[in-house]
Order: sequence, then structure tokens, then C-alpha cells
Amino acid sequence: MSKDKLQIPDVPGVSLVAYYREKPLELQKLIVDLQGILQDFFGSDFIPYALKQIHATIIGCEGIRTELGFVNKWFYTLRDEIKYIDYSGFLNYFINNDLFPLDICFGSYQPNVNYQFLSRNQHPGDRSFQLQLSTENTLIPTMIGWSFRKQIITTDINSIRRELQRFNCLHKYHKYPQDIDNDVYLRLGTIAGSYNSDLIASITQTINNYLQTLTPIIIPLSQEKLAIVKYQDLSLPISTTKIYSLADLSSDLNLLQQLYE
Repeated sequence: MSKDKLQIPDVPGVSLVAYYREKPLELQKLIVDLQGILQDFFGSDFIPYALKQIHATIIGCEGIRTELGFVNKWFYTLRDEIKYIDYSGFLNYFINNDLFPLDICFGSYQPNVNYQFLSRNQHPGDRSFQLQLSTENTLIPTMIGWSFRKQIITTDINSIRRELQRFNCLHKYHKYPQDIDNDVYLRLGTIAGSYNSDLIASITQTINNYLQTLTPIIIPLSQEKLAIVKYQDLSLPISTTKIYSLADLSSDLNLLQQLYE
């Protein structure tokens, strides 16, 4: 199959996500606390996401539907490779994986402690919260956690994302073989307006300092907390997002057709 026969622009949004809709109380409280802090800083410019729609994306599963199967969008667009997603292997990998449950730790990362991992060359204490530029006049406030075991950050999340290449599913932040993405990130809303870089840096550091004062917030990540979603909007509003459990998809692979219609 030649590359010019594949149509990309209208590929449905399909992702494997964690903590969508239902969340442990500790995670709910932390999200609400941070949204309150952001409201104090930015006022009406900050539009919080609804608690249920906030989620962590594990990997995008976007595919280009063909007669032979679903070509993984990210292998195709980032590496110029045509690879058909092996959904049976993908689902079995999660359902039967002894690695789960993982512990994901949010907050409490102390700047003088070596957690044996840097996120984008930053200490986790300085990257637990970020204000990311989405467009020229829009910021995305993001909380970040990491898999945590025996007081250090593990690379389990990055390893899982890399392992999924076995099933022809490429993480979009693994464009090159050496790329690492070990972050579990949750977007908390949007901030409209133009803010100078010094103010953004100051607010980011203030919120990271606050997170450093917390006791560790350890949130289990089990297979039951994972789901495949089909979405129209990256923020995954409940009204326009369809959710499928891994167990349901595994028992009825015909449901996969609905993801890419």
C-alpha cells in the first residue's frame, strides 16, 4: 500500500487514558486545590475542566482505517512506516500484565532528594506543575506525576509506552528511538490571555513550591483505571466522549470498528 493512498486529516481521536471519570478522593482533592490556586492567580481567565473529564493520557491510539486494518497514525506520520495496530496483543498486554497496579506519586518531591530520574532534564520538584503554551494566547496548566517505588521514580510508564510498539502502536512523543516520556500528566483547564514569561515562571515556581510541602499523594494505577476513549475534543468533555473498558474491547473486538467510524 502506497503512502499517498492513506487519508490522515479526519482520523478519529482514540486514546488509552487513566483516571477518566472516576478518581480516588485524594486525587480529586489535589485537583480541586490546584484549580482554586489557579483561580486566585488568573481569575476568570482560568477555565477549569470538570473533575470527571480530567485524565492522564497513556498513549494515543489514533488509526487510519484501511481494508487490511488500522494503520497507526504515529508510526505513519512520525516515522513514515505503515504498521497495523495489533489490538488483540495490545489489550492482552494490559489485561494480563503483572506490572499493575503501579503507584503514581503526585507532589512532595523535595529539591534536595535524588529520585534517580529527571523529566526533560528537570528535577521532579520543579516539574510537578507546568504552565504549557498551547497557542499564542492560551496556557494549559498541567499537573505531572511519576510511577514511584521504594522512594525513587521508576521508568515504568516510559517502558510501557515503548513496549506498545510491539503491537504497532507508537507513542507520539517517541518520534526517535532514544526519546523518553515517563510523565503522567493531567491537564487542569485552560488560561486565556497574554502573560509575560517572567510571570509564568514565577507562578509555576510558586505552585511547585506548594506541591513540595505536601505529603506524598500516591494514586494506584490498575487495569480497572484504564480505558480506551473516542473523543472529538482533546479535553475529553463527558458529553462528547465515548469510553470503552479494556475488558469489553477484549471480549468483543468488533467494538473496535466503532472507534474509527
